Amino acid sequence: MIIDKIAEKFVKEAFEKKIFKVVDLQKLKNEYSAKYKIRNLLNRDLVKVYKKFIQDKIFEKSEVFESLIRKRGIRTESGIASVTIVTKPYACPGKCIFCPTEKNVPKSYASNEPGIMRAILNDYDPYRQVVNRLNGYIGNGHSADKVEMIILGGTFSFYPHRYQTDFIRRMFNALNKGVIVETHNSSLLKSRWETLCGAQRTNETAEHRCVGLSVETRPDYISSIELKRFRKLGITRIEMGVQSTFDSVLKLNKRGHDIAEVKRAMKLMKDAGFKITSHLMPNLPGSNLEMDFQVFKDIFDDPDLKTDWLKIYPCSVVPFSELADLWKQGKHEVYKQEDLINLLISVKQIVPKYIRITRFIRDIPDGSILAGATVSNLRQELQKRIKENPKKYHDCECIRCREIRDLKPSAQFLKLNCLEYLAQGGKEFFLSIDDESKNKLCANLRLRFPSQFFENKKHFMKELEGCALIRELHVFGSQIALGEKKEKASQHLGFGSQLMSKAEEIAKKAGFKKIAVISGIGVREYYRKLGYELEGTYMIKKL
Repeated sequence: MIIDKIAEKFVKEAFEKKIFKVVDLQKLKNEYSAKYKIRNLLNRDLVKVYKKFIQDKIFEKSEVFESLIRKRGIRTESGIASVTIVTKPYACPGKCIFCPTEKNVPKSYASNEPGIMRAILNDYDPYRQVVNRLNGYIGNGHSADKVEMIILGGTFSFYPHRYQTDFIRRMFNALNKGVIVETHNSSLLKSRWETLCGAQRTNETAEHRCVGLSVETRPDYISSIELKRFRKLGITRIEMGVQSTFDSVLKLNKRGHDIAEVKRAMKLMKDAGFKITSHLMPNLPGSNLEMDFQVFKDIFDDPDLKTDWLKIYPCSVVPFSELADLWKQGKHEVYKQEDLINLLISVKQIVPKYIRITRFIRDIPDGSILAGATVSNLRQELQKRIKENPKKYHDCECIRCREIRDLKPSAQFLKLNCLEYLAQGGKEFFLSIDDESKNKLCANLRLRFPSQFFENKKHFMKELEGCALIRELHVFGSQIALGEKKEKASQHLGFGSQLMSKAEEIAKKAGFKKIAVISGIGVREYYRKLGYELEGTYMIKKL
């Protein structure tokens, strides 16, 4: 009996027996495996059959059973489906000693990293990479209507402009399910932009909408001109290598910039509305545990360095890097695992509520690490240590640790909070809706009064002149398909509109006549319903 037929029998029996617990589902899987002498049925086998039964009206839709067979729910419990794609191998302007320079892969990446392996299998073609990842989500029972696109591959700004435009256009075409918008303009350069704009317009109402787009770059490649180009491409978030706040460490590791360059770049990015992910690398040559802890304090306390998201990459010695040679010569020592864990636990004790720590370690297979951290589940290990010592440690307050995920919010304990702080010459308001009974975050919004407002200067983005900026709006909880309702799901309790209304109220009270949103292409329709109109590349509303 083929797997599909066995899966059909399984789903029917599961429904008849009202199996709605993981342990009972696994028990039935084991019984079928023994009975039919097959491998355990995979959740994707069950999802495929379940969807067919619902379509054929054999069963009524069951949210409980659907969540039971959905694979790897964590990937959509932040409210969106994240899809990472990688640009082709290309030169990098940096000479960092810790970066691997392996042939046929983008600099700073290893050929056996999972994301790079997927990119290689798809010949670095953005269209094929996107389709592959979307099929994976859908096949495992997840909604992929709201997609955050993450482009990796090193310094995106260093790639030829033609490649950047074509790469993102093909990305949008894949999200649009192959709907390719062409133009017959005689100017090839203009044609590329028009074709990209056409793909973006299609994506505003497509099945798989791009709600956010991020790229990686270096601080010395950030300028007002570059940010204007990023906006035309649809980019909303920028990942930037900071690595250390000590100039001596940056110089020793041949970063090619100082911390002043980082501060300059962050101010420009924040004033243009971008969200920022700062990359930090403990255990670099020239640093030590005390200096590394100070680096994190600088990021959390220095107004010119305050970030939104944080990726932490403990420095690993990998092949094809200059650092590997220094390590072999005995000129670099890596931290003991226990020392690194204690450092990162200390960081989790002081992280502000407005920061989201997205990573604690690079996804590099053990075989590619000559020396350094090899704990692939480092985040889980840190959380375990903290929970085992409640008298010594408190739970991490970062956004990722507080996301409501699949829990149901308790209406009587919901509260709209506002955290104000100065950053990069402007003022930030971190608005959040919290379930205070669970210490869980249901939604957040980042509102900025740009530095131009306080310095009485003209804005370098024409359409942002006189505007307060909404840099992020995010409602957490398991992703729900567009147009679908789910009882008590945080994504449909109106949290987004509540936060938008509060942000508009704060901006108007401060004297702003307009407010702008750095909107992902696929969220423009949502903002139109709230009274915003597209001006340039931003959604803007008069107050």
